[in-house]
Amino acid sequence: MEVNEKYNLLDLFERENKVTNYSFVGIPIWPILKQSIILELEKDWKRVPSNSFKSILKKINLKIFVFLKFFILNFFSLFFSFIYTLLLITGIKKINVLYLSGTNAKRVKKNNKYYDVFCDPIIDELSVNNKLNNYLVLETSNEYNYKKKSYHKSMNIQLLIHFSHFLSLIFTRLNTFKKNKDIEILINKLEVFFKKKEVNYSTKSYSSLIFEVYNIYFLGIIFNQIIKKAKVKIVFMICYYGPQGMAMCNAANKNNIHSIDIQHGVQGENHYGYAQWNSINKKISNVFPKEFWVWSDKEKELINSWGSFVNISAITTGNLFLEKSLKDKKRENISLPTSINKETKIILFTLDEIPTIPAIVIKNLKAINVFWLFRFHPRTTLNDKKKIKYFLKDYDNTNIELANDNNLYDLLKIIDWHITELSSVVIEASIFGIPSIILSNLGANYYKDYIEQGKAFFCNKDEELKIKLDNHYQNMANNSNNFYKFDVLKYTNQILKY
Repeated sequence: MEVNEKYNLLDLFERENKVTNYSFVGIPIWPILKQSIILELEKDWKRVPSNSFKSILKKINLKIFVFLKFFILNFFSLFFSFIYTLLLITGIKKINVLYLSGTNAKRVKKNNKYYDVFCDPIIDELSVNNKLNNYLVLETSNEYNYKKKSYHKSMNIQLLIHFSHFLSLIFTRLNTFKKNKDIEILINKLEVFFKKKEVNYSTKSYSSLIFEVYNIYFLGIIFNQIIKKAKVKIVFMICYYGPQGMAMCNAANKNNIHSIDIQHGVQGENHYGYAQWNSINKKISNVFPKEFWVWSDKEKELINSWGSFVNISAITTGNLFLEKSLKDKKRENISLPTSINKETKIILFTLDEIPTIPAIVIKNLKAINVFWLFRFHPRTTLNDKKKIKYFLKDYDNTNIELANDNNLYDLLKIIDWHITELSSVVIEASIFGIPSIILSNLGANYYKDYIEQGKAFFCNKDEELKIKLDNHYQNMANNSNNFYKFDVLKYTNQILKY
């Protein structure tokens, strides 16, 4: 079944059942439930989701274990976070601009510090205004290692996140003794609906759903206090559709604060976070941002097609850091192996969050005059990274360190091809004039416009991939003349009436 057919099924379910009427502790159910359904259906997950209360407890225990390690490594950072949070929620410390991001967002090294390529360019632009230079970045890091020093002022909120998980676990357990009948009925309706349509769907359990709702609810209480007491004027975030993002949107909307989601990757007409919210109304829009800053007019039109009904809008800003990088002809010195010569094709393969190397790539790993760079997804765990490194250890023409230690945009200046199953680097590579080869049906659906325009190619047979790599391909001209001249400072001043 194609992705658009699955969306049509969900649209039918939305029309037949008044899904926007379902809420719990003031948090709408459908935005959470719909995203989990689409993720399962579109990615065709083979594993059965762990939805029982015991599985939730197991995940919490695992999180506690890794957090203790994180706590020991980052004791002083977390202690500062605790004190600073108290200052914010008591109103002793005031901030005008609040950012929600994470160390798992794309980062580059700048002056031996880590620069967030989505939030930090905005901070740079706004810093000339003293009022807007009064800011704080909340980092939702899920990388349990030593906190890397951020380029701009930030605070890790893992203590708040774990506190919310702890409360959510307790209240979920208490709620199982007296379940919400309406929500149980909705879950049962979904199960019956997909069974009738003969679609393989593993129903989300009541406990799992309620846990997610409580998590948004408790985080929202904390964020609400920060926004209210610290006198926050505007909120930027990456990205809105996770629990922290929805909680932040909910808190901002309660305080009538302008909230903005910054595009961080592919969107498109089949993305579960940014498209086909046909049933949206005021009841469920309280967990959505008021505005989206997007890379092109296509994303803008797509979001406005459903957002305009509830006063949600999108504005085309372009990718601020990427455009700055493309204009800069200089690059960091990337020391390539001496085995690489003028005849060698350098290929960047970008892996998914749960990394696997497709069979089609494995069969071509030993191709002559080809050098492979394997780049991990920002959220990939250390354990999964080790598995990939172990698999590639006997391939002399592969490298992981170069691909992950260097700025992505510097890499795009030296490669010949980009290959992926799903990564949004397809978009960024096209701007640098680098063609992409897409290996998955879902990726082909996401990037069909790029395929139609000859900026990307769909390939699912190893012989086809070999032919592509053997043949010389003239890289496309970059799109440096198509930059959006968006004035971040002027626009933000207009919103805040400064």
